[in-house]
Amino acid sequence: TNPTYVAQYSPHGPDSRFDATDPRQHAIGVTWIVTLVGPLSPQGEATGFHWFPVDALPPPHAFGFGQHNVVRACLERQRTMSAGDVGDTQVRGCAGVD
Repeated sequence: TNPTYVAQYSPHGPDSRFDATDPRQHAIGVTWIVTLVGPLSPQGEATGFHWFPVDALPPPHAFGFGQHNVVRACLERQRTMSAGDVGDTQVRGCAGVD
């Protein structure tokens, strides 16, 4: 399945040519929109994750390293994709970390 969005990360801070920042290295992130059913149970390094409804996402400054740009791009891509591209998938929320 094709990814919903491919993000490019800059190691040098905010830059309009990149989607977000990864202070460790230049990186590419492949992102898919999926439907999750049932209770979420974060484990391992994700224990600080929380589920946010799409219509109640945290403000951009609450996302680390410019990740709000990637979330925004994925949501926009999902809105503009045809039903055949995403099947019955509906974006219901977004995971985030404190």
